Amino acid sequence: MFDGNVKKLKSLEGREAAQKKRIYTTSRNICSMISFVHNCWDLAAQLENSLTFLACGVSNRVNRFLHYIGLASSNQTANKALKTLGQQAEEKISQKLSTENNKPIAPFLCIDNLDFEQRIHLKSQGKNSKMFHGTWGYIHQINHSLLSSVPPSNLTIDSYLAAMEKIPSLSVSPQMLIPSPEEEKNWILVLKSQIAKVLLQYIAKSADHHTKVPVTPPSIDQISNEPPDLTMLKLMIASDNSAQGISKVCTGIIQQSDLTEHNFFKQLQVIDGDLATCSNVQSL
Repeated sequence: MFDGNVKKLKSLEGREAAQKKRIYTTSRNICSMISFVHNCWDLAAQLENSLTFLACGVSNRVNRFLHYIGLASSNQTANKALKTLGQQAEEKISQKLSTENNKPIAPFLCIDNLDFEQRIHLKSQGKNSKMFHGTWGYIHQINHSLLSSVPPSNLTIDSYLAAMEKIPSLSVSPQMLIPSPEEEKNWILVLKSQIAKVLLQYIAKSADHHTKVPVTPPSIDQISNEPPDLTMLKLMIASDNSAQGISKVCTGIIQQSDLTEHNFFKQLQVIDGDLATCSNVQSL
């Protein structure tokens, strides 16, 4: 933590904890540098730094200096590590998209367009910065406990089509779109507790210590804090703003898995997206 951030901390305990953390981080990095210079195979921290620097576009000249003082590995080592990570990612993607999982719902594919620039630090003839128009995305595997809470009979194509047939006759009332009185009361208590916490912490003190002012919001039915099962896809140099581009995106996803074109498009279903993306997928 920098000195400027330490000075911004108001409490003495916070500044002391930040100072101790800075001393520990500095000494740990110094020991890591000495250990790496003594034994080049002890490179856990250096490999992490080199992968980060490589992704951020640090020049070879700067990376050689950081490698010389023991803060990073060489670019050659970083590229080998990236190749190994890529092979592991391909195996994981193939396992996630495999049709042998026998799950009632296939994993979600979330994609979005991404424009990025490959900047050349030292420009020369034939070596200039380039702009790429690509697509990135990830695979979202549905939580097993959530999936098991739904009856399997409700996760079939027949049940989906039956539910869609009822939509034209579905009557929508305002009560379906506004919170209930109980939810409105809970929202008011949350706002009051937040205001009371700010007032008592930064502005005023309670004159009557016998009257307890609630500073924590009331308990609610909390959602699960379990992190989602996400698997990143390889960046594809194909834009999703045309039928040809979305075709290349689908081909890129198929190439990253063991699926055939028939098995992939048999399970492909557009659930959400902008009008242009949906139209491009439907045109295929």
